[in-house]
Amino acid sequence: QRRRQHRRAAAAIEARCPDDLEALAHHYQQAGEAEKAADYLLRAGDRARGLYAHQEAINHYRQALEFL
Repeated sequence: QRRRQHRRAAAAIEARCPDDLEALAHHYQQAGEAEKAADYLLRAGDRARGLYAHQEAINHYRQALEFL
């Protein structure tokens, strides 16, 4: 039931706040959807890298590696 709730939360966030990549990654991770979680973590890492937030980008990429 918890995974289903996270899946529903992720769908709601995708519909209303598609740029909230970290929240999407979290909810997909908790829902057990590793592929989607990794995708959003990579996108969050790319965005952080583009903003020169290198440590944040590294953290996102490392988390994504766990799913890949």
